Amino acid sequence: MPSNSFQSKVSITHLTTATAILSIDNVNFLTDPVFSPAGTEMRYESKLLKDGPVLLQNSVHPALGLESLPPIDAVLLSHENHADNLDDLGRRLLDGRKVITTMDGAKNLHPRPGVRGIRPWETIPLEVGGLPNVIYFSGDTVYIEEIKEIRRKYHVCLAILNLGKAIMFSQDGPLQITLDGKQASKLVKDLGIEKMVPIHFEGWKHFTQFGEELTKDFKEEGINDRVCWVTPGKPTTLISGNVEGQH
Repeated sequence: MPSNSFQSKVSITHLTTATAILSIDNVNFLTDPVFSPAGTEMRYESKLLKDGPVLLQNSVHPALGLESLPPIDAVLLSHENHADNLDDLGRRLLDGRKVITTMDGAKNLHPRPGVRGIRPWETIPLEVGGLPNVIYFSGDTVYIEEIKEIRRKYHVCLAILNLGKAIMFSQDGPLQITLDGKQASKLVKDLGIEKMVPIHFEGWKHFTQFGEELTKDFKEEGINDRVCWVTPGKPTTLISGNVEGQH
């Protein structure tokens, strides 16, 4: 389903977990940078954890290393306190670069001058008739009813969703912290998303839902034709721009 008003060329190169190069008219954004090699263990601490700190371990190498990245214009950082969204190697990329993240993230990453925290619903819209087109990067979230508000404000032509049904154990029991296939399908339908790229579903032991199970959910929920699977390290054009004269 081509967008009627989005005229930019958009491609994505998935690297690992939630790390991807999103290129819009040759402007390169990097999402949630993680570059640790397979087998790396990282300590995660949170007051919510029932049994104290846990060790997170990844099992896949990123498709590209730091030395192989193209020039990065800005980093889109959904949050900075999870090792599977920002590891020690990824932090190197933040120095001297523009980084867009949450207000808490900007505070915790101080004093980097290029880091900007954005408040809920803060945006710089480009009105082209009707609702402004946006590309939605979910970060780590589960489905909540407030997400429906996005459709009132924006036309989501492309969504990049963190999946995997990641589970952490809090003081109140198992806590799901990323979308599963059913929730992702509901989000796609509720927001009218044209194309969806699944990422963040492989390579970590706290993930509990993987590619085959996700595909099954997408087919059962009737959104499989909107799903664009990508191969780590391989650029994939998602939106090629409008055909001249298309309305």
